[in-house]
Amino acid sequence: KPGAAGTQTASLAIGGETALTSVDEYNGTGWKSAPAINTGRHGMASGGTTSAAWKAGGQPPATTTATEEYDGSSWTTVPGTLNTGRYIMGSCGTQTAALCCGGYDGSNKNESEEYNGTTWSEGNNINTIRRTLTTFGIQTAAIATGGQQPPNAASNVSESYDGTSWTSINNNPISVSDLGSAGTQTAGLIFGGYTPSTNQVTTTN
Repeated sequence: KPGAAGTQTASLAIGGETALTSVDEYNGTGWKSAPAINTGRHGMASGGTTSAAWKAGGQPPATTTATEEYDGSSWTTVPGTLNTGRYIMGSCGTQTAALCCGGYDGSNKNESEEYNGTTWSEGNNINTIRRTLTTFGIQTAAIATGGQQPPNAASNVSESYDGTSWTSINNNPISVSDLGSAGTQTAGLIFGGYTPSTNQVTTTN
């Protein structure tokens, strides 16, 4: 699973299985190669724009805490590291106001962390422990939904974040993991993913 950043007309696909370093950039019409990340990863947290992107965590190894930032020309490994190394987590936000939650490091996690462009800080945990969830919105107004709960069951659990606390909200209609998402806390979209019977799912928020 690669990382992602940007908008419909200016986006990045970052890394991917198995530990790829390659990055591709999309301009709304076509894809081109962009500068590579320093260390190949998949299942990382990521966000930002094509001129100010970030990625953190990922595999291998599952416990990595490393963070890299992109300025539109090159990727730099920065001193700020995750407090809990993990991968296949939910993430959203900008290079100076990022959010990641949940994930996996041998067991499902409920940790939630915020990044201010310099350091990662522990926040209040999500209410439901899970991995392969998706998160959309911004650091102070986000939605986390779907994923896998122990042992390996697809989830339809949804939570909203106000920059301080996670609150359980109405569940999405289908239990699904490994999904994509876009949009804001009040106008979001989830798509794709994995369910026991199908992987063709689109839902709006």
